[in-house]
Amino acid sequence: MKEDKLLKLLKKNLLIATGCTEPASVGLCVSGANSVSKGIFQSIRVVIDPGTYRNASGVIIPGTGEMCGVELAAAIGYFCSDYTKGINIFSDLKEDLVKKAARLVLEDKVDVVIDNSKDRLFIEGLSLIHISEPTRPLYISY
Repeated sequence: MKEDKLLKLLKKNLLIATGCTEPASVGLCVSGANSVSKGIFQSIRVVIDPGTYRNASGVIIPGTGEMCGVELAAAIGYFCSDYTKGINIFSDLKEDLVKKAARLVLEDKVDVVIDNSKDRLFIEGLSLIHISEPTRPLYISY
């Protein structure tokens, strides 16, 4: 009887993710922010709490071979237009998308700022674009 209750609880509260959830959360945040941005791309800015940064920095991002990093996760998120995949934002990555994202990182177009005042999950993703009105950031926080 206890096993049935435990299984129901797990099924209700767990979700399947493609890879580690921290880099996926960064990618999701940037993808969502990019979906409401219009204009000519300039750069990506991510503000993140120290714990999420630590956890996202050293894990391999699925579909990239052996690549990892918060900057790359953000850049991939920029090119992933289907933010409705949620935490599975990195499922089905194509090689050309990963190459474009890696190029953004190499060109210093991704800025990651660690906000030490945050002690819980906090990610702010922003696609900085060249327009006359301010862009809208997207936040993931707990």
